[in-house]
Amino acid sequence: MSQSVVSFIEFGAGDPQAAGPFLAKLLGWKFHPMGKGGWFDTPMGRAGMHGDDPGQLYAYFAVADLEAAMAQVRELGGTAAAQGPGDSGFGRFADCTGPGGVKFGLHQRPR
Repeated sequence: MSQSVVSFIEFGAGDPQAAGPFLAKLLGWKFHPMGKGGWFDTPMGRAGMHGDDPGQLYAYFAVADLEAAMAQVRELGGTAAAQGPGDSGFGRFADCTGPGGVKFGLHQRPR
């Protein structure tokens, strides 16, 4: 994985329908409720909100090839698991944990 940038952030909240409008007003972002969470329009692109892991904030780093980046995480002693086939509007994601317990994600933008 070459030098990368944060391409997506994901907020965890116990009550996304309360947290979403709060953050939208605080940060000046538009909140779009969706299922048990939602997403925001931000200056950098979209940001997600989900009901898992309350109080957590995850950074996802841009990668061109999700499988190759996951393999590199594993080669360096970490773990990586793809979240699924991906959403056409959001791209594909993988959740990772590095040595020492640091949690982060990988994000392949939609093509």
